[in-house]
Amino acid sequence: MLSGIATVLLMLSVVPDILARSLFGEAVYGMAEAGIMLLVLIVFLAMPVAQVKREHFQVTVLDALLPAPAIRWVQAIRYLACTLISGGFAWYAIRGAIASTQRLEQSYAVVAFPVWPAKILAALGLALLAVVFLLDTLDACRGDGDAAAPVNPVAGEKE
Repeated sequence: MLSGIATVLLMLSVVPDILARSLFGEAVYGMAEAGIMLLVLIVFLAMPVAQVKREHFQVTVLDALLPAPAIRWVQAIRYLACTLISGGFAWYAIRGAIASTQRLEQSYAVVAFPVWPAKILAALGLALLAVVFLLDTLDACRGDGDAAAPVNPVAGEKE
């Protein structure tokens, strides 16, 4: 929901900025910086929610060749790899967010604009994504196929 609101706010901020640039040759100060913050909010907070809803792109062509017990362990290994990768990115992002917050980091493109809130949002989104992947890994190891199986959008059901 936050990502949807941020998308609307982004559209509402971009349109006046484009009109001001086109009609008056002047940008609305701070709109580019605010747009960056909104994009971070849209992307990084939507990733964990998309994983919970199974809306991420997945290629499962080889799964059809595997027996059902093997698919469970292949899913567990996939989710474990995703957990480790997103966890590594989260760890790095958290360290960057802490350092940025301690320095009260700002960008100075057109106006001074704080960067550290965007870094906190990115770290939060990546950490939540790692948690979701960890839960998916546990579900796959337990054999909870309904929770860990990707959605087949053509058939409208779990694979």
